[in-house]
Amino acid sequence: YSLFSQVLETIVTKHDENLDDKVMTIIGSLSCGGLAGICAKLSVYPLDTLKKRLQVSGWKGRKGFGVTLTHSGSLQCLSDILRREGVRGLYKGVGPALIKSAASSSLHFWLYEYICYILALRFSSDR
Repeated sequence: YSLFSQVLETIVTKHDENLDDKVMTIIGSLSCGGLAGICAKLSVYPLDTLKKRLQVSGWKGRKGFGVTLTHSGSLQCLSDILRREGVRGLYKGVGPALIKSAASSSLHFWLYEYICYILALRFSSDR
């Protein structure tokens, strides 16, 4: 807990003289947003893989790209992926998805924190 507190105090937050309070740093909001995006994507990626496999199941427009399997439902598709490819099959193509998710979440977090800071400055000076 001590290490967490030190990282929080030195990297993630800083004291702002204008607000006389702690605010998120740019690096703090970008890193927290990136980690949140990565965790979110990793937790739902297997379901996304199932959805994509079911969408192309039995589709005839893939001629020349190999065999397109036909699945009768989610559980049958899941068991087929696990049997043929193992758990790694559920995370096929996760690299680019993680990069996209980390980048977009980082920017969303930073923009949200920045707008909150601007609004806090605006309304704190009205007092």
